[in-house]
Amino acid sequence: MRPASALLLCLLIAPATAGAAPWLSKLDTPERLERELSRLFAEEPELIGEALDAAEAVRAAEALQPLQDEISGDLAAIDGAAGQVFAPSPDGYGPNKPASLTLFTKAGCTACQRAERELKELAASNPDKRFEVRALADGLPERVALALATMSGPEAALTFRTEASAEDTRETLLPLLVKLGREDAQAVLEMADSSGIRDQIAGQARLYQELDLDQAPSYVMPDRLIRGQMPLVVLEGYLEK
Repeated sequence: MRPASALLLCLLIAPATAGAAPWLSKLDTPERLERELSRLFAEEPELIGEALDAAEAVRAAEALQPLQDEISGDLAAIDGAAGQVFAPSPDGYGPNKPASLTLFTKAGCTACQRAERELKELAASNPDKRFEVRALADGLPERVALALATMSGPEAALTFRTEASAEDTRETLLPLLVKLGREDAQAVLEMADSSGIRDQIAGQARLYQELDLDQAPSYVMPDRLIRGQMPLVVLEGYLEK
């Protein structure tokens, strides 16, 4: 064993050998250290395995630290926004209580539409839980969807979001609403322009940013953030925990 290797190995095994061999700290040259370590390992070979296991545990903990920091940050963000994220709204399914899961979505997003249909399935199979929908953008289509939910319930908003696109304007949305059977299409657009709907949608889009979400759709649960569409079976598993 070269002297440098002996020194490195000493650093690795120090926690394991501190109690058994306090004399290690008194060795003043690499050569003496190498001799004593060789003798120690010959007498107690299990120390090598213990030291390597300890070093691997430290390495694994260091590798996981960024993930643990991210999880801690997510939980802190959820806790700070819980009152707004999980509060019952017109665009939600289930009993009138805080939601178990909130979906952030937008018009014209195919994955979002699929996620929202699955959210409705979750609500049907979990009648004791509430599921909320929030807008991740503050465009006119999102305001119209909330107006429809307020006037006619979440199914009306879902049907609209399935047909609308993010680029729709007042001129294109009016005939779309008529096509969807809304005889009150003009009233829907007027509600979408109201300060109350504007404030709500702006607040929802702001929440999306504050939670550091960056994919459409995204989900929020009391114990996790999920970025991107998640299979229904996975969401069901999370709900059961």
